[in-house]
Amino acid sequence: MMYPDADTSSREAHETAGTPLPLEGLRSAIRLVLHAGVAHASANVADGLGIDTEVRSLAAGAHVLGIRAEQLLILMKETWLSLPEARALDAAVPGGPQLSRLITLVLDEFYRVHPERAD
Repeated sequence: MMYPDADTSSREAHETAGTPLPLEGLRSAIRLVLHAGVAHASANVADGLGIDTEVRSLAAGAHVLGIRAEQLLILMKETWLSLPEARALDAAVPGGPQLSRLITLVLDEFYRVHPERAD
């Protein structure tokens, strides 16, 4: 099994153990959610991304995996910037980039799911 975004030593350790990399699953889920958000925002500019519920689920998944807020933000930002349609949306939507709104949403949902982790 290949993990294109993982560093080689980490990937080899997980392949040897026969377990998938947890971050790769989360990264795939993020990509799916962001694709849906971009499609929604492209069709409904006034509604924004429309992925609050999905981001809440991603935040809950991050908590289960022991991922900190800043790690989740990095994954979201890297994934967003890797999507040409997301970058095009940022340039086309008046009122500021959707990425800024996404970052706020991620933080809100991360700490809404587990407010005790706001340290």
